[in-house]
Amino acid sequence: MNRYKMAMQELQNSHAAVAVAVHDEVRPVVCSSFALAGGFAICAVSQFIPVIQFGLLSAAVMLIAVVSELLITPILLQSTQLITLWDMIGMKLQDAVVKSAPFFDGLRPWSRRKVCLLGRMNEKEAGEFAVVQGEMGKSMYLLLEGKADVIGHDETSKKDIVFATLNPGGIFGEIALVSPGPRSANVKATEAIKYLEIDWEGLKRIQKIYPHIGGQLFLNLSRILGERLIHTNLMLFKKA
Repeated sequence: MNRYKMAMQELQNSHAAVAVAVHDEVRPVVCSSFALAGGFAICAVSQFIPVIQFGLLSAAVMLIAVVSELLITPILLQSTQLITLWDMIGMKLQDAVVKSAPFFDGLRPWSRRKVCLLGRMNEKEAGEFAVVQGEMGKSMYLLLEGKADVIGHDETSKKDIVFATLNPGGIFGEIALVSPGPRSANVKATEAIKYLEIDWEGLKRIQKIYPHIGGQLFLNLSRILGERLIHTNLMLFKKA
């Protein structure tokens, strides 16, 4: 289960995470189960009938358990997401993220932690690009720590233009979430940053596991996209 949780945080795909977990754990699971079954089966050489029955029954249980663990457990894991109490306590969010992140509006602190634990965490050092203009994308990002600049390249002047500076709680790449395509600008870290990546499948998974949280996130996302559309229209009218 722990191997599945780690793979899920990295891959963000339940089927792929189960495949990785089963591939990595099948050998130790089978070996330990057969070793236990063999250990209990030794009781069969006893001359005391209850001990013989106990040993054979326990050995049979171990063999049935390994089959169930490799067949039933992966099926159950695909329908859930493992989040431990230690994960919830260990997840620390800056006050700016908790208070000003529009993506988290209407959510309680523990719900915000759940969303972060269900997404993929990424980190970049100062000077590295979180998003590269022109590359294909299908995810949105929420900046949790550090600062970054949104930079566009002007083909006329051949210069880079800083459109905005992102602080903790800022959203970027949200258009690609609902309409996958090439990125319209670069996002460059001006200091070490930590950010959350969420794609459409991840949002639907959150809604399936936590319907209330998922519904609030979709509402917040629609508001963010609406505000961005209004802002873009105003800029176009000013230029006109």
